[in-house]
Amino acid sequence: MATWVNNLGLETGSHLVSGSTLMPKWEDRSGIPIVNSKVNLLPKNLPQEPMARGPLFEIWGGPGASSFNLPPITYQKINESEYFKCLYVFRSFEKVVDVIYEKVTYVEPYASTAKTPSSAYCLLLKLFTLRLTEDQVKQLLDHPDSTYIRALGALYVRYGAEPSKLWRWLGDYCDDLEEFAPSMNPHDTTTFGQFVTSLFDSSQYFGTPLPRVPLPVERRIKVNLVLDAEQVARGKKNLRHNIQPGARVRAIYTDPDTDEMTWCDATVVKIQTPYEGAPEGTLPRCVVDFRHTKERVTLKLGHLSTHRRHGDSVTRGTNLMSEVVRRDRESAVAESRFDVHRSRPSSYNMGLITSDRNTYRKRSRERDQDPRRSHKHRQRTY
Repeated sequence: MATWVNNLGLETGSHLVSGSTLMPKWEDRSGIPIVNSKVNLLPKNLPQEPMARGPLFEIWGGPGASSFNLPPITYQKINESEYFKCLYVFRSFEKVVDVIYEKVTYVEPYASTAKTPSSAYCLLLKLFTLRLTEDQVKQLLDHPDSTYIRALGALYVRYGAEPSKLWRWLGDYCDDLEEFAPSMNPHDTTTFGQFVTSLFDSSQYFGTPLPRVPLPVERRIKVNLVLDAEQVARGKKNLRHNIQPGARVRAIYTDPDTDEMTWCDATVVKIQTPYEGAPEGTLPRCVVDFRHTKERVTLKLGHLSTHRRHGDSVTRGTNLMSEVVRRDRESAVAESRFDVHRSRPSSYNMGLITSDRNTYRKRSRERDQDPRRSHKHRQRTY
């Protein structure tokens, strides 16, 4: 069997379960597999035991449902990985989360140029095989101890969720200010909100394809991103207004069936201050009672307005699609700045391709125009 090491003596977070952090002596950065391992004999792809209560997170039944919508090559390499095979012994959600907490330091798909699957993606596939419930996915996204656990939760949703449900799961995190380094470069940091936004904006993730989002859904998500940027700016203004409990405001109500957003009358019940240790600039949230539905919900500060002139529709009076087009153009320009071949003609790019050994090389025009290399100049004089 594989050699195991007990990591219980390491510094642990508040979420760790006793006895759950046994891991094989293998690090994905080194790429050294376990020697003489017989983990292939262990059962694989088994759901968690005991199965957690609550509705299961439904994996989108697209063309890649059998591979959990992961890229086929990535899925194949993970299944062949010794590291992934050693994860067969873990059958509970809590134990896998503990391993993520201790082992994951970046969330790229591969650990090296040799296309060795990273520990993050091995653990991501392990989470898929456990068949998580909706509550467990929510625990990943809101985990207080590690941003990498949250990032794997976001990737779980991006690969597994039906495209029309992506915003419902991840839209609330687009303005999250918690910083981390998703790549192997620890100095290349971003916020969790920007990380989630990039999963919406791009069809690629570190050079690997993400599941395709239908065009109507993609447009709706881009409109929501524009509205989210507006609510962040509105939240900063509301912070200066010092809204207090008992205040009557207009708040954004989201229909649970259609996801349509409208301005409705509400009363502020409570102000929730940011959690301890929250990044600087994190805005408080408000608990409000909607008068038309008698519902009590928690909203972002930017979803409130003290102005009574707001109409019913959130999108009325704003040219959202023009803003979406402007953002798309800026994104295309930004990408072209980093692609040195995109703005060059195809003839130039074709010239960079290495020719076969037996092809004839074209004569240089400069060489032909050189008078010293002309036929007359090369004639011998006596």
